[in-house]
Amino acid sequence: MNGPIGFNELTRRSPVNPTTLAQRLDLLEEAGIVTRTVHSAIPPKTSYALTEKGLALRGVPRGPPDLDRCLCILKMRIAWLRKSPNTP
Repeated sequence: MNGPIGFNELTRRSPVNPTTLAQRLDLLEEAGIVTRTVHSAIPPKTSYALTEKGLALRGVPRGPPDLDRCLCILKMRIAWLRKSPNTP
């Protein structure tokens, strides 16, 4: 991701169905990896951007073949962060 990207564009770029993508984006937002911005427009528009923490993950493999692997790694990281009381 280079700058904010809309949900529909993410859906077009991802092999994951929109419901699963939305759930995973919620987890990434909760972990501080992406920020979500809801634009007041008709129809409503939502965009996502990487945070500094998310930018630090750029070394993680990217691309459709590695997407599920990356998301699995991120889910494990989120679970670990939730268990660690001293994590910023």
